[in-house]
Amino acid sequence: METPYVEIIFKGVVEDVKKFLADLGADLGDDFGPYFISEERGIADEGRVWKFLEAVKLVEDHTHALVPEKDLAAVAKRLGDTGIGIHAAHKVIEKRLQFEYECFNEELAAQIRALFDNPPAGVTIEGYNPNTFRDASAKGQELYTPAHDFECKGEGSAKGPVKALVEFRKTISEIPQIDVDDISLVLGDEVKIS
Repeated sequence: METPYVEIIFKGVVEDVKKFLADLGADLGDDFGPYFISEERGIADEGRVWKFLEAVKLVEDHTHALVPEKDLAAVAKRLGDTGIGIHAAHKVIEKRLQFEYECFNEELAAQIRALFDNPPAGVTIEGYNPNTFRDASAKGQELYTPAHDFECKGEGSAKGPVKALVEFRKTISEIPQIDVDDISLVLGDEVKIS
């Protein structure tokens, strides 16, 4: 069964929030987590404009983190006088990432297709329909040319449990031919943490 997560927007800088969650995890052991700091794991947050406003101190520093719903009481109990607050918290309803690729090498194309044809457990690929093109007249052309004798393109999206999707995003983002977006979240009801 998938672990339900809550996105918490902490009032505080990334390093402080990370230390807070790491210390909490160390004290609680295997009963806590896993948690994910959004900006470190490729999970969408407010974006660059907000980060710029934080840098020039026009807005308060915020850190987005995904924390298992079962751990909210422990988070609330520990906040106390840490100097870290909570701006907002919402249930995470869905997690999704978009990807696309273009490849001119048959071996690499086969490896890429295998990743999307056989995703990790719990990850579902949607809207994926790879296309392969062959042009015998372009055989022997140089690498930096608009004409290629082989081309494979694909795009789609992946969704699934947080941990599996974060790991899958890391795997596919290591291949330069794959453009992968940050994981986008569909958020539900606000959650009170106290």
